[in-house]
Amino acid sequence: MFTPISLLIWASTVFNSFKASGISNINIPDSVTYIECEAFSWCYSAETVIIGSGAEYIDISAFDYCHAIETITVSP
Repeated sequence: MFTPISLLIWASTVFNSFKASGISNINIPDSVTYIECEAFSWCYSAETVIIGSGAEYIDISAFDYCHAIETITVSP
């Protein structure tokens, strides 16, 4: 179970299903290879993003309007 303040993604592709949600921490595991257009757009509360090493593609607008993001960590 996840709460609105933290999210762990289990799918291999992230589409825009989290758009405008109230999550504050986004942890994308190594199993995710593709982060779709507007996947997290308008997540105004998002402060921290951790992207796993499996990410092969992150769309240019995946994090549009996420002005509160302070830290983005990308695993090698």
